[in-house]
Amino acid sequence: MSNPEIRIKEPLCSILTNKDFDHFTVLHLRDVYLEKLGNSISAKQARLQVYSQVLALHKKGLLVKEPAKSARNSIYSKTALFTDNNVTPRQNITDKPSVDLLSNINLDDVGKHDDSVKKLKESLKTCKVDLLSSIAESEEYMQLINAFPEARDHLQDKYRNTCEQSSKLLGKMKALKTLLVYLLEVRSV
Repeated sequence: MSNPEIRIKEPLCSILTNKDFDHFTVLHLRDVYLEKLGNSISAKQARLQVYSQVLALHKKGLLVKEPAKSARNSIYSKTALFTDNNVTPRQNITDKPSVDLLSNINLDDVGKHDDSVKKLKESLKTCKVDLLSSIAESEEYMQLINAFPEARDHLQDKYRNTCEQSSKLLGKMKALKTLLVYLLEVRSV
């Protein structure tokens, strides 16, 4: 029986799957994470993202926690379950290159008068707006969860739902882009 695939956000996935990276604190992982990101987010945001991922992996039994006097000094180690699982990177839907799917094609050349192409372009624009809105909503839920820990259970479900919605919208955008690229290729022949 194969183990389920575990998806981890990049660059956390590459950091954690590195065989030499083990026995770490959340703050140490945060520092490595920030270095990989080029300090493009605040240390607080990075710590929250790292801590959230570490907690999820701990709950799934992929990490074990060695308590310390201070919670910040707790050391996490990979378990055999971590190394036995198929740990793969998860696409980060908030990365700007993923959101701007049209940057490499000129939709004006697809055919201004073709109704089906116009409809596809409109659908793509609508999806993009919805995706950006969904991402902003999920980010706000995360901030609210951190600001109001007593409402965590209530907000966590809403956060997961908006993340799922974002993933669905991104998939829809990719499908629309694939069709538009195909139409471009067909018309250029």
